[in-house]
Amino acid sequence: GLQKLAVDVISGKEPMTESLEHVLQAIREDMEGVTKKGNFDHAEDQGEVDRARDAILSCNVDKGKILMYTNLTENAEKEHGTCRTEEGELIMKKKETCSHVAEIAEYTKVPDCPNNLVELQDWIHWAEKLNETLSPPSEECIETDEALVEQVAACNKSQALFESTFCGYHQTVEFTCEVYHECRKLAIADRDDVHAAVKIAEAGRKAEFKA
Repeated sequence: GLQKLAVDVISGKEPMTESLEHVLQAIREDMEGVTKKGNFDHAEDQGEVDRARDAILSCNVDKGKILMYTNLTENAEKEHGTCRTEEGELIMKKKETCSHVAEIAEYTKVPDCPNNLVELQDWIHWAEKLNETLSPPSEECIETDEALVEQVAACNKSQALFESTFCGYHQTVEFTCEVYHECRKLAIADRDDVHAAVKIAEAGRKAEFKA
């Protein structure tokens, strides 16, 4: 075949005629064309492989948005905790400044009418204590109670904000992960298809080159 002819020409067994030289030149040009086309096709295939690889690498997690919601949630949680601590302090202060209110219950039961001097003295003592407990609450008690009402309302709003930001954080993380996994799933499937197509193309080029 062609290989034997080339060996014979090189070894001198076959004389190099003009027609043979034209045949070999034509074969050389054909081979160069096959090689050039093979290199071009290979470059195109490599470009597709690189594109598929880059598509996978481009599947990123939006860390900026997650970080934003993380900071918002942590700040809201901290503010809510501080608010509830202050609320607890006001509750303790109210118990101290409004203690007379709790004492009223001790003197609401009216004793029996006195029958002697001793019972009369007890009755007078009860009446004096009742009058003391029924006196208007102190200004400090009123202010503390009002402050506590406002604090509870503020803490409820703070809690609502904390719960809202936490839900936003959870939804953002969940959505971001879903998008990331879906992106990789599609990109990996595309890469597998590209690799399969490239293998078929490579096998075709090898067969053409051998022929």
